[in-house]
Amino acid sequence: MSSKSSQAVGALTVPDALVRVALRREGADRIIDTVGRGASDRMDRFESTVTGGGAMSISRLMRAGQPLVLLFAVFATLVSAADLWLGLLGPERIKAALIAYTGWVPSSTYLFAAIMAWLLVATGDRRRVMRLWLVVPLLIGVVSGYRSYASRGEDFGNPYLRVSRWQPVWTMLIPTVWAALLLLPPGPVRPPRRPTRVEGAVDDFGSTDVAHPIP
Repeated sequence: MSSKSSQAVGALTVPDALVRVALRREGADRIIDTVGRGASDRMDRFESTVTGGGAMSISRLMRAGQPLVLLFAVFATLVSAADLWLGLLGPERIKAALIAYTGWVPSSTYLFAAIMAWLLVATGDRRRVMRLWLVVPLLIGVVSGYRSYASRGEDFGNPYLRVSRWQPVWTMLIPTVWAALLLLPPGPVRPPRRPTRVEGAVDDFGSTDVAHPIP
């Protein structure tokens, strides 16, 4: 009698084990599906940002009241790219002529700030505290430019040691102006324009409406 009962129990435990395995597999599939769907949503948001539907859209950035961040990002990128090209491929006579006005590395104030500016453009972050990542490198450049100009000496006819009296315009004045502008509060957020129905247009349901804003 005991052997028959044990066989019956054994017969019942096999399907039960299979059910448990199936349930575990279903739970794992749900977890994988949830993780995959989350990754897909993040990728969709990233693609929307890159293609202009997200925070990198110029129109959306203007509505967010942050055109100065975009303008500074473009300016700092152009300065850094020009300095890189001049340092690697530019004629020596141009470099020798510019050093007196810009210092040894014209983009030293803007290179790191350009990277941070594009990050703010991409994320659409409106917090003023985040702009300190742009302002601090500019202020460090102002201090460095002042120290360099204050310690100028005889150039001995060497163009690479020449310091123009106009050098503080590039090394101190322009970075200070940018820092002051970037510390201004962002403008008000402008809501996007609502689409309107055009008179005589046929919507997805086959109806026509007189032009009026969509609520």
